[in-house]
Amino acid sequence: PGALRELHWHPNADEWLYVISGKVRLTVFASSALSSVVELSEGDIGYTPMGYGHSIENTGDSQCRLLVVFNSGNYEEISLSSWLASNPDELVAANLNLPPDVVRKFPEKEDFILSNIKK
Repeated sequence: PGALRELHWHPNADEWLYVISGKVRLTVFASSALSSVVELSEGDIGYTPMGYGHSIENTGDSQCRLLVVFNSGNYEEISLSSWLASNPDELVAANLNLPPDVVRKFPEKEDFILSNIKK
């Protein structure tokens, strides 16, 4: 409960998400301020088009189980933390208008599931 699948996107595949058990919030965004936030529960299906950023949060009181399907047999993903870590801190700070000391605190590798989310 409260865990979050880090913000990421798939450059080569669409993603379908089937909720086997539990409750999740699927957040999807694209360019031009397009975004969607949907609450899904057991038996629901969510969809994320190729290249769209998305995250999945467990909003229920128990562990959730998901079946995730892609229309490519070659799994590829880019996570926000790995993308940020692959750029110089000064560049990230300048583009996000953040102090360099804040950017230096960003993760240096992907955090696939964030489990200590405080509300």
